[in-house]
Amino acid sequence: MLVVVLILGILAGVLVLSISGSKEDSSAAVVQNSLKSIQEQIDIATIREGGYPSAIDEAWFQGYVLPRHPLIDNTIPKVHNYSTDDRAHPSVKAYTSGLGAYWYNKNNGIVRARVPNQSSDLKTLDLYNRFNQSSLTEINQKY
Repeated sequence: MLVVVLILGILAGVLVLSISGSKEDSSAAVVQNSLKSIQEQIDIATIREGGYPSAIDEAWFQGYVLPRHPLIDNTIPKVHNYSTDDRAHPSVKAYTSGLGAYWYNKNNGIVRARVPNQSSDLKTLDLYNRFNQSSLTEINQKY
């Protein structure tokens, strides 16, 4: 009987780890799809306006709401517009108060998703890379 309980405990532990990993994979897929939707609207606006739009307009989306970011509360500011240079990534990868869940550079039309702070910079960067399908090696890397 003790062996059966031990085996069931091990199986339950494996199941919990499997479910938590798939939740993160699911969140990454949602963010990647959201970024694709936002990028498509930026591309349409770029053609319509003859250049990159100065900001992402929520009116471009159904219900006048940006696509969902599953790990960041939808009541926060949604887009942080940045336009000083041609950087491809925000210097701040993690969402903090005052910054949007999404980052947009109007000089090159690039949009990225910020992520919640993790237990270390390395884990935050790993999550950022997964969500944005990038391969940055440093948390402050911008290009």
